[in-house]
Amino acid sequence: MKGFTFSILLHVFFGFLVFLAKPVMFLYPILIILFGLYIIIKNENKSNEVLIAAAYVSGAEVFMRMTEILVFYETGKYAVLLFMFLGLFYNGFNKIAFLYIIALLLLFPSIIITFIRYSNDVDLAKSIVFNLLGPIVLLISAIYTFNITINKKQLNKILIAFGLPLISMVVYVLLYQPTSKELFLNSESNHNTSGGFGPNQVSTMFGFGMFLFFSLFLFFSKGFFQKIIYIALTLILGYRCLLTFSRGGLIAGVLMVLVLIFITYFNVNFAAKLKIKALTIVLTLVGLLVFSYTIFVTDGMIFNRYTGKDAVGREKKSKLSGREDIAAAEFQLFLENPIFGIGVGRNKVEKAEIIGKEAASHNEITRLLAEHGILGFIAFLFMFFIPIIFFSFNKNQLFLLPFFLFWLLTINHAALRIAAPAFVYALTLMKVNWNEEI
Repeated sequence: MKGFTFSILLHVFFGFLVFLAKPVMFLYPILIILFGLYIIIKNENKSNEVLIAAAYVSGAEVFMRMTEILVFYETGKYAVLLFMFLGLFYNGFNKIAFLYIIALLLLFPSIIITFIRYSNDVDLAKSIVFNLLGPIVLLISAIYTFNITINKKQLNKILIAFGLPLISMVVYVLLYQPTSKELFLNSESNHNTSGGFGPNQVSTMFGFGMFLFFSLFLFFSKGFFQKIIYIALTLILGYRCLLTFSRGGLIAGVLMVLVLIFITYFNVNFAAKLKIKALTIVLTLVGLLVFSYTIFVTDGMIFNRYTGKDAVGREKKSKLSGREDIAAAEFQLFLENPIFGIGVGRNKVEKAEIIGKEAASHNEITRLLAEHGILGFIAFLFMFFIPIIFFSFNKNQLFLLPFFLFWLLTINHAALRIAAPAFVYALTLMKVNWNEEI
Protein backbone atom coordinates (compact mmCIF):
# COMPACT_ATOMS: atom_id res chain seq x y z
CA MET A 1 0.00 0.00 0.00
CA LYS A 2 2.91 2.38 0.75
CA GLY A 3 4.32 1.73 -2.72
CA PHE A 4 0.93 2.43 -4.28
CA THR A 5 0.53 5.75 -2.43
CA PHE A 6 4.10 6.78 -3.23
CA SER A 7 3.64 6.06 -6.97
CA ILE A 8 0.45 8.14 -7.11
CA LEU A 9 1.98 11.08 -5.22
CA LEU A 10 5.18 10.92 -7.28
CA HIS A 11 3.25 11.31 -10.51
CA VAL A 12 1.13 14.11 -9.07
CA PHE A 13 4.47 15.76 -8.25
CA PHE A 14 5.70 15.23 -11.83
CA GLY A 15 2.63 17.10 -13.08
CA PHE A 16 3.43 20.06 -10.82
CA LEU A 17 7.14 19.92 -11.59
CA VAL A 18 6.77 20.08 -15.36
CA PHE A 19 4.48 23.09 -14.95
CA LEU A 20 6.70 24.96 -12.46
CA ALA A 21 10.20 23.88 -13.51
CA LYS A 22 10.07 22.33 -16.98
CA PRO A 23 13.85 22.20 -17.59
CA VAL A 24 14.22 19.71 -14.73
CA MET A 25 11.77 17.35 -16.43
CA PHE A 26 13.89 17.03 -19.58
CA LEU A 27 15.57 14.17 -17.76
CA TYR A 28 12.23 12.36 -17.50
CA PRO A 29 12.13 10.64 -20.94
CA ILE A 30 15.79 9.65 -20.67
CA LEU A 31 15.35 8.21 -17.20
CA ILE A 32 12.22 6.23 -18.00
CA ILE A 33 13.91 4.63 -21.02
CA LEU A 34 17.05 3.83 -19.02
CA PHE A 35 14.98 2.42 -16.16
CA GLY A 36 12.97 0.33 -18.62
CA LEU A 37 16.16 -1.09 -20.11
CA TYR A 38 17.51 -1.75 -16.60
CA ILE A 39 14.54 -3.82 -15.40
CA ILE A 40 14.37 -5.77 -18.68
CA ILE A 41 18.08 -6.61 -18.81
CA LYS A 42 18.44 -7.22 -15.08
CA ASN A 43 15.59 -9.75 -15.05
CA GLU A 44 16.27 -11.04 -18.58
CA ASN A 45 12.61 -10.34 -19.24
CA LYS A 46 11.55 -13.41 -17.26
CA SER A 47 8.34 -11.71 -16.10
CA ASN A 48 7.67 -9.82 -19.35
CA GLU A 49 9.12 -6.59 -17.99
CA VAL A 50 9.07 -5.45 -21.63
CA LEU A 51 5.30 -5.00 -21.41
CA ILE A 52 5.53 -2.91 -18.24
CA ALA A 53 8.21 -0.64 -19.73
CA ALA A 54 6.33 -0.28 -23.04
CA ALA A 55 3.07 0.43 -21.22
CA TYR A 56 4.64 3.22 -19.19
CA VAL A 57 6.21 4.88 -22.24
CA SER A 58 2.94 4.56 -24.19
CA GLY A 59 1.10 6.23 -21.32
CA ALA A 60 3.70 8.99 -21.04
CA GLU A 61 4.07 9.78 -24.76
CA VAL A 62 1.32 12.41 -25.08
CA PHE A 63 2.29 13.95 -21.73
CA MET A 64 5.86 14.35 -23.02
CA ARG A 65 4.69 15.77 -26.35
CA MET A 66 2.29 18.17 -24.63
CA THR A 67 5.00 19.55 -22.32
CA GLU A 68 7.73 19.41 -25.01
CA ILE A 69 10.14 17.42 -22.83
CA LEU A 70 10.82 14.82 -25.52
CA VAL A 71 14.25 14.02 -26.87
CA PHE A 72 12.53 14.02 -30.28
CA TYR A 73 8.88 13.85 -31.29
CA GLU A 74 8.65 10.09 -31.87
CA THR A 75 10.60 9.14 -28.74
CA GLY A 76 7.67 7.08 -27.44
CA LYS A 77 7.39 4.88 -30.51
CA TYR A 78 11.13 4.32 -30.78
CA ALA A 79 11.30 3.40 -27.09
CA VAL A 80 8.48 0.84 -27.47
CA LEU A 81 10.28 -0.66 -30.47
CA LEU A 82 13.54 -0.85 -28.51
CA PHE A 83 11.83 -2.66 -25.64
CA MET A 84 10.08 -5.07 -28.01
CA PHE A 85 13.29 -6.01 -29.81
CA LEU A 86 14.85 -6.72 -26.42
CA GLY A 87 11.86 -8.89 -25.57
CA LEU A 88 12.25 -10.82 -28.81
CA PHE A 89 15.96 -11.26 -28.07
CA TYR A 90 15.23 -12.82 -24.68
CA ASN A 91 12.01 -14.71 -25.44
CA GLY A 92 11.83 -15.29 -29.18
CA PHE A 93 8.38 -15.50 -30.73
CA ASN A 94 5.61 -17.93 -31.57
CA LYS A 95 5.87 -19.50 -35.04
CA ILE A 96 2.31 -18.46 -35.91
CA ALA A 97 3.39 -14.83 -35.43
CA PHE A 98 4.97 -15.08 -38.90
CA LEU A 99 1.58 -13.82 -40.12
CA TYR A 100 2.51 -10.42 -38.73
CA ILE A 101 5.87 -10.61 -40.47
CA ILE A 102 3.95 -11.11 -43.73
CA ALA A 103 1.75 -8.11 -42.91
CA LEU A 104 4.88 -6.04 -42.25
CA LEU A 105 6.45 -7.07 -45.55
CA LEU A 106 3.28 -6.09 -47.41
CA LEU A 107 3.93 -2.45 -46.45
CA PHE A 108 7.38 -2.25 -48.04
CA PRO A 109 6.57 -2.19 -51.80
CA SER A 110 4.95 1.21 -51.28
CA ILE A 111 8.29 2.55 -50.03
CA ILE A 112 9.86 1.59 -53.36
CA ILE A 113 7.03 3.38 -55.19
CA THR A 114 7.76 6.51 -53.16
CA PHE A 115 11.46 6.50 -54.01
CA ILE A 116 10.84 5.85 -57.70
CA ARG A 117 8.22 8.58 -58.14
CA TYR A 118 9.46 11.22 -55.73
CA SER A 119 13.22 10.80 -55.42
CA ASN A 120 13.78 14.60 -55.35
CA ASP A 121 11.52 15.19 -52.35
CA VAL A 122 13.73 16.50 -49.53
CA ASP A 123 11.25 15.40 -46.85
CA LEU A 124 10.96 11.89 -48.27
CA ALA A 125 12.61 9.97 -45.43
CA LYS A 126 10.77 12.00 -42.80
CA SER A 127 7.41 11.35 -44.45
CA ILE A 128 8.06 7.62 -44.72
CA VAL A 129 9.08 7.32 -41.08
CA PHE A 130 6.12 9.42 -39.90
CA ASN A 131 3.60 7.23 -41.71
CA LEU A 132 5.18 3.80 -41.23
CA LEU A 133 6.43 4.00 -37.66
CA GLY A 134 3.00 3.41 -36.13
CA PRO A 135 2.25 0.23 -38.14
CA ILE A 136 5.80 -1.03 -37.50
CA VAL A 137 5.38 -0.56 -33.74
CA LEU A 138 2.07 -2.43 -33.92
CA LEU A 139 3.38 -5.36 -35.95
CA ILE A 140 6.66 -5.80 -34.02
CA SER A 141 4.77 -5.60 -30.72
CA ALA A 142 2.25 -8.14 -32.01
CA ILE A 143 5.06 -10.53 -32.98
CA TYR A 144 6.35 -10.36 -29.40
CA THR A 145 3.01 -10.70 -27.59
CA PHE A 146 1.39 -13.35 -29.77
CA ASN A 147 0.15 -16.17 -27.54
CA ILE A 148 2.35 -15.33 -24.55
CA THR A 149 0.81 -15.93 -21.13
CA ILE A 150 0.95 -13.51 -18.23
CA ASN A 151 -0.60 -13.78 -14.79
CA LYS A 152 -3.00 -11.49 -12.94
CA LYS A 153 -0.18 -9.77 -11.04
CA GLN A 154 1.66 -8.92 -14.27
CA LEU A 155 -1.52 -7.54 -15.85
CA ASN A 156 -2.02 -5.35 -12.80
CA LYS A 157 1.50 -3.95 -13.21
CA ILE A 158 0.93 -3.27 -16.92
CA LEU A 159 -2.30 -1.37 -16.27
CA ILE A 160 -0.74 0.66 -13.44
CA ALA A 161 2.34 1.46 -15.54
CA PHE A 162 0.07 2.68 -18.35
CA GLY A 163 -2.03 4.80 -16.01
CA LEU A 164 0.57 6.52 -13.82
CA PRO A 165 1.82 9.03 -16.46
CA LEU A 166 -1.80 9.98 -17.14
CA ILE A 167 -2.02 11.23 -13.56
CA SER A 168 0.88 13.58 -14.29
CA MET A 169 -0.80 14.67 -17.51
CA VAL A 170 -4.16 15.47 -15.92
CA VAL A 171 -2.41 17.46 -13.14
CA TYR A 172 -0.53 19.48 -15.78
CA VAL A 173 -3.74 20.09 -17.77
CA LEU A 174 -5.49 21.33 -14.62
CA LEU A 175 -2.64 23.75 -13.90
CA TYR A 176 -2.20 24.86 -17.52
CA GLN A 177 -5.59 26.54 -17.81
CA PRO A 178 -8.05 26.83 -14.91
CA THR A 179 -11.55 26.03 -16.14
CA SER A 180 -13.97 28.91 -16.70
CA LYS A 181 -16.97 29.47 -18.97
CA GLU A 182 -14.94 31.99 -21.02
CA LEU A 183 -12.99 29.04 -22.46
CA PHE A 184 -16.09 27.61 -24.12
CA LEU A 185 -17.23 30.08 -26.76
CA ASN A 186 -17.84 27.44 -29.43
CA SER A 187 -18.29 23.69 -29.80
CA GLU A 188 -14.95 22.97 -31.47
CA SER A 189 -12.10 20.88 -30.04
CA ASN A 190 -10.48 22.89 -27.25
CA HIS A 191 -6.69 23.28 -27.02
CA ASN A 192 -6.88 25.34 -23.82
CA THR A 193 -8.46 22.48 -21.90
CA SER A 194 -6.03 20.02 -23.49
CA GLY A 195 -2.85 21.48 -22.06
CA GLY A 196 -2.24 23.54 -25.20
CA PHE A 197 -1.83 20.35 -27.20
CA GLY A 198 -3.93 18.42 -29.74
CA PRO A 199 -7.31 17.62 -28.18
CA ASN A 200 -7.61 14.46 -30.26
CA GLN A 201 -4.52 12.83 -28.75
CA VAL A 202 -5.28 14.11 -25.23
CA SER A 203 -8.86 12.85 -25.46
CA THR A 204 -7.60 9.46 -26.67
CA MET A 205 -5.35 9.03 -23.65
CA PHE A 206 -7.82 10.40 -21.10
CA GLY A 207 -10.54 8.10 -22.45
CA PHE A 208 -8.22 5.13 -22.28
CA GLY A 209 -7.10 6.19 -18.81
CA MET A 210 -10.72 6.23 -17.69
CA PHE A 211 -10.96 2.58 -18.76
CA LEU A 212 -7.63 1.69 -17.13
CA PHE A 213 -8.53 3.00 -13.70
CA PHE A 214 -12.02 1.50 -13.87
CA SER A 215 -10.40 -1.86 -14.68
CA LEU A 216 -8.04 -1.47 -11.73
CA PHE A 217 -11.03 -0.63 -9.53
CA LEU A 218 -12.98 -3.64 -10.76
CA PHE A 219 -10.28 -6.31 -10.55
CA PHE A 220 -7.27 -5.12 -8.59
CA SER A 221 -8.32 -2.71 -5.83
CA LYS A 222 -7.33 -3.85 -2.36
CA GLY A 223 -9.22 -2.12 0.39
CA PHE A 224 -11.40 0.97 0.58
CA PHE A 225 -8.57 3.48 -0.02
CA GLN A 226 -7.53 1.97 -3.35
CA LYS A 227 -11.14 1.69 -4.49
CA ILE A 228 -11.72 5.41 -3.78
CA ILE A 229 -8.50 6.42 -5.58
CA TYR A 230 -9.25 4.33 -8.65
CA ILE A 231 -12.87 5.42 -9.01
CA ALA A 232 -11.89 9.07 -8.39
CA LEU A 233 -9.26 8.87 -11.15
CA THR A 234 -11.83 7.23 -13.45
CA LEU A 235 -14.22 10.15 -12.97
CA ILE A 236 -11.53 12.86 -13.18
CA LEU A 237 -10.12 11.51 -16.43
CA GLY A 238 -13.62 11.07 -17.85
CA TYR A 239 -14.50 14.66 -16.97
CA ARG A 240 -11.28 16.07 -18.42
CA CYS A 241 -11.79 13.94 -21.50
CA LEU A 242 -15.17 15.62 -22.00
CA LEU A 243 -13.61 19.08 -21.64
CA THR A 244 -11.21 18.48 -24.54
CA PHE A 245 -14.33 18.58 -26.77
CA SER A 246 -12.74 15.78 -28.79
CA ARG A 247 -15.28 12.99 -28.88
CA GLY A 248 -13.21 10.02 -30.02
CA GLY A 249 -11.45 9.32 -26.73
CA LEU A 250 -14.57 9.52 -24.59
CA ILE A 251 -16.65 7.32 -26.90
CA ALA A 252 -13.88 4.71 -26.99
CA GLY A 253 -13.41 4.81 -23.21
CA VAL A 254 -17.12 4.44 -22.43
CA LEU A 255 -17.57 1.59 -24.92
CA MET A 256 -14.52 -0.22 -23.52
CA VAL A 257 -15.95 -0.01 -20.01
CA LEU A 258 -19.32 -1.33 -21.19
CA VAL A 259 -17.74 -4.21 -23.12
CA LEU A 260 -15.55 -5.15 -20.13
CA ILE A 261 -18.60 -5.18 -17.84
CA PHE A 262 -20.56 -7.26 -20.36
CA ILE A 263 -17.83 -9.88 -20.80
CA THR A 264 -17.13 -10.05 -17.07
CA TYR A 265 -20.82 -10.55 -16.33
CA PHE A 266 -20.83 -13.82 -18.29
CA ASN A 267 -17.68 -15.10 -16.57
CA VAL A 268 -18.72 -14.77 -12.92
CA ASN A 269 -21.07 -16.52 -10.51
CA PHE A 270 -24.61 -15.43 -9.62
CA ALA A 271 -23.61 -13.33 -6.59
CA ALA A 272 -21.02 -11.42 -8.63
CA LYS A 273 -23.59 -10.86 -11.40
CA LEU A 274 -25.81 -9.02 -8.91
CA LYS A 275 -22.89 -6.79 -7.89
CA ILE A 276 -22.11 -6.01 -11.54
CA LYS A 277 -25.75 -5.05 -12.18
CA ALA A 278 -25.70 -2.69 -9.20
CA LEU A 279 -22.34 -1.24 -10.27
CA THR A 280 -23.63 -0.64 -13.81
CA ILE A 281 -26.66 1.28 -12.50
CA VAL A 282 -24.47 3.41 -10.20
CA LEU A 283 -21.96 4.09 -13.01
CA THR A 284 -24.75 5.15 -15.38
CA LEU A 285 -26.16 7.60 -12.84
CA VAL A 286 -22.75 9.03 -11.97
CA GLY A 287 -21.89 9.33 -15.68
CA LEU A 288 -25.09 11.28 -16.30
CA LEU A 289 -24.28 13.55 -13.35
CA VAL A 290 -20.77 14.22 -14.70
CA PHE A 291 -22.12 14.98 -18.17
CA SER A 292 -24.81 17.27 -16.69
CA TYR A 293 -22.17 19.11 -14.67
CA THR A 294 -20.04 19.47 -17.81
CA ILE A 295 -23.02 21.01 -19.64
CA PHE A 296 -23.24 23.58 -16.83
CA VAL A 297 -19.51 24.31 -16.78
CA THR A 298 -19.33 24.73 -20.58
CA ASP A 299 -22.53 26.77 -20.77
CA GLY A 300 -24.17 24.08 -22.90
CA MET A 301 -21.39 23.88 -25.50
CA ILE A 302 -20.53 20.25 -24.70
CA PHE A 303 -24.13 19.29 -25.47
CA ASN A 304 -23.85 21.07 -28.82
CA ARG A 305 -20.58 19.27 -29.50
CA TYR A 306 -22.05 15.82 -28.97
CA THR A 307 -25.23 16.60 -30.91
CA GLY A 308 -23.35 18.01 -33.91
CA LYS A 309 -24.31 21.65 -33.47
CA ASP A 310 -22.36 24.91 -33.59
CA ALA A 311 -22.11 27.58 -30.89
CA VAL A 312 -25.62 28.93 -31.53
CA GLY A 313 -27.25 25.51 -31.84
CA ARG A 314 -27.36 25.17 -35.64
CA GLU A 315 -26.71 21.80 -37.25
CA LYS A 316 -23.15 21.57 -38.57
CA LYS A 317 -22.57 20.68 -42.21
CA SER A 318 -19.97 18.12 -41.13
CA LYS A 319 -20.62 15.88 -38.13
CA LEU A 320 -17.02 14.59 -38.23
CA SER A 321 -15.09 17.88 -38.47
CA GLY A 322 -14.39 17.33 -42.18
CA ARG A 323 -12.71 13.96 -41.65
CA GLU A 324 -15.21 12.24 -43.92
CA ASP A 325 -13.92 14.38 -46.82
CA ILE A 326 -10.33 13.39 -46.03
CA ALA A 327 -11.27 9.70 -45.90
CA ALA A 328 -13.23 9.97 -49.16
CA ALA A 329 -10.24 11.59 -50.87
CA GLU A 330 -7.98 8.79 -49.65
CA PHE A 331 -10.38 6.19 -50.96
CA GLN A 332 -10.39 7.97 -54.32
CA LEU A 333 -6.57 7.81 -54.38
CA PHE A 334 -6.83 4.08 -53.71
CA LEU A 335 -9.22 3.59 -56.63
CA GLU A 336 -6.78 5.46 -58.89
CA ASN A 337 -3.78 3.44 -57.61
CA PRO A 338 -5.26 0.12 -56.47
CA ILE A 339 -2.22 -2.20 -56.46
CA PHE A 340 0.68 -0.48 -54.70
CA GLY A 341 -0.99 2.81 -53.77
CA ILE A 342 0.48 6.27 -54.25
CA GLY A 343 3.54 5.64 -52.08
CA VAL A 344 4.25 6.11 -48.38
CA GLY A 345 4.12 9.71 -47.22
CA ARG A 346 2.46 11.05 -50.39
CA ASN A 347 -1.05 11.03 -49.01
CA LYS A 348 -1.04 14.56 -47.61
CA VAL A 349 0.22 16.17 -50.83
CA GLU A 350 -1.83 14.10 -53.29
CA LYS A 351 -4.98 14.62 -51.25
CA ALA A 352 -4.59 18.39 -51.44
CA GLU A 353 -5.34 18.26 -55.17
CA ILE A 354 -8.72 16.69 -54.38
CA ILE A 355 -9.91 18.59 -51.30
CA GLY A 356 -8.03 21.85 -51.96
CA LYS A 357 -5.77 21.83 -48.89
CA GLU A 358 -3.13 19.70 -47.23
CA ALA A 359 -4.55 17.59 -44.42
CA ALA A 360 -2.99 14.78 -42.43
CA SER A 361 -4.83 11.48 -42.37
CA HIS A 362 -7.04 10.74 -39.37
CA ASN A 363 -8.01 7.27 -40.51
CA GLU A 364 -5.36 4.56 -40.63
CA ILE A 365 -7.51 2.26 -42.75
CA THR A 366 -8.03 4.73 -45.62
CA ARG A 367 -4.39 5.83 -45.28
CA LEU A 368 -3.27 2.23 -45.79
CA LEU A 369 -5.52 1.98 -48.85
CA ALA A 370 -4.28 5.24 -50.38
CA GLU A 371 -0.57 4.76 -49.73
CA HIS A 372 -0.25 0.96 -49.96
CA GLY A 373 -3.12 -0.05 -52.24
CA ILE A 374 -4.53 -3.57 -52.04
CA LEU A 375 -1.40 -4.74 -50.20
CA GLY A 376 -2.19 -2.30 -47.40
CA PHE A 377 -5.74 -3.59 -47.26
CA ILE A 378 -4.51 -7.18 -46.95
CA ALA A 379 -2.17 -6.10 -44.14
CA PHE A 380 -5.15 -4.51 -42.38
CA LEU A 381 -7.16 -7.72 -42.78
CA PHE A 382 -4.37 -9.59 -40.96
CA MET A 383 -4.52 -7.04 -38.14
CA PHE A 384 -8.31 -7.16 -37.95
CA PHE A 385 -9.03 -10.87 -38.08
CA ILE A 386 -6.18 -12.43 -36.09
CA PRO A 387 -7.38 -11.07 -32.70
CA ILE A 388 -10.97 -12.09 -33.54
CA ILE A 389 -9.85 -15.64 -34.34
CA PHE A 390 -7.69 -15.61 -31.21
CA PHE A 391 -10.72 -14.59 -29.14
CA SER A 392 -12.80 -17.43 -30.58
CA PHE A 393 -10.36 -19.85 -28.93
CA ASN A 394 -9.91 -17.78 -25.74
CA LYS A 395 -13.32 -16.41 -24.83
CA ASN A 396 -12.39 -15.98 -21.17
CA GLN A 397 -9.80 -13.32 -22.02
CA LEU A 398 -11.70 -10.39 -20.53
CA PHE A 399 -9.49 -7.59 -21.85
CA LEU A 400 -9.09 -8.79 -25.42
CA LEU A 401 -12.22 -7.21 -26.90
CA PRO A 402 -11.94 -3.89 -25.00
CA PHE A 403 -8.32 -3.54 -26.14
CA PHE A 404 -9.27 -4.48 -29.70
CA LEU A 405 -12.10 -1.94 -29.62
CA PHE A 406 -9.70 0.81 -28.45
CA TRP A 407 -7.37 0.10 -31.35
CA LEU A 408 -10.15 -0.07 -33.95
CA LEU A 409 -11.95 3.08 -32.81
CA THR A 410 -8.76 5.08 -32.32
CA ILE A 411 -7.30 4.35 -35.76
CA ASN A 412 -10.55 5.66 -37.24
CA HIS A 413 -10.18 9.14 -35.74
CA ALA A 414 -6.49 9.49 -34.80
CA ALA A 415 -4.74 6.97 -37.08
CA LEU A 416 -1.55 5.63 -35.42
CA ARG A 417 -0.04 8.97 -34.51
CA ILE A 418 0.72 7.79 -30.98
CA ALA A 419 2.13 4.52 -29.69
CA ALA A 420 -0.79 3.64 -27.42
CA PRO A 421 -3.24 2.08 -29.94
CA ALA A 422 -0.41 0.11 -31.58
CA PHE A 423 0.82 -1.27 -28.25
CA VAL A 424 -2.68 -1.90 -26.90
CA TYR A 425 -3.48 -3.85 -30.06
CA ALA A 426 -0.57 -6.16 -29.27
CA LEU A 427 -2.01 -6.77 -25.80
CA THR A 428 -5.06 -8.41 -27.42
CA LEU A 429 -2.85 -11.33 -28.44
CA MET A 430 -1.67 -12.40 -25.00
CA LYS A 431 -3.37 -14.76 -22.57
CA VAL A 432 -4.06 -13.85 -18.95
CA ASN A 433 -3.95 -16.67 -16.43
CA TRP A 434 -6.10 -15.33 -13.61
CA ASN A 435 -5.13 -18.18 -11.25
CA GLU A 436 -8.22 -17.53 -9.17
CA GLU A 437 -11.91 -16.95 -9.52
CA ILE A 438 -12.78 -13.45 -10.68
